[in-house]
Amino acid sequence: MVAVASPPKTTAPAKSARPVGALIDKLWTLRESRRKPREEAPAAEPVDADLLAALRERIAELTAENEALRAEIAQLKATSA
Repeated sequence: MVAVASPPKTTAPAKSARPVGALIDKLWTLRESRRKPREEAPAAEPVDADLLAALRERIAELTAENEALRAEIAQLKATSA
């Protein structure tokens, strides 16, 4: 029978063998401590109902135009292929 020596047991991990999570936590804390504080967002102004309706109508018009142009492009690609 051959005797095999086992590696010596250590009681405490070396400083370089710190858990990665603890190091990440420290780096995150450092990063957060150096960040500039954010300014509070200003309160939103009330929107005029007529303006809102006009903008929604314009969005609907542009969406319809976009769909028509996409259909036309698809048709042109189909005929040229």
